[in-house]
Amino acid sequence: GFTVAVFNRTVEKVDAFVDSLKLFRIGYSWAGPVSLVVPYDLATMRAKPQWAGTLVRFSLGLEDVEDLIDDCRQALQALAGS
Repeated sequence: GFTVAVFNRTVEKVDAFVDSLKLFRIGYSWAGPVSLVVPYDLATMRAKPQWAGTLVRFSLGLEDVEDLIDDCRQALQALAGS
């Protein structure tokens, strides 16, 4: 899996990105065959985070890599703008 830090976007924009994913399901990874994603708002996780932003944790399953890349690419449209 991997984690992406998203800056200068609202939590709502990040949630819209996650909701736009078609192959990644929302959930925590237990090493299963399905790709998963979950956002973490740093402000709700730490009393004094060193930086403001949202982490998006991806866990890759057994889907075709190109399909997963295309899914991320189409969902990035939800992060466009400010």
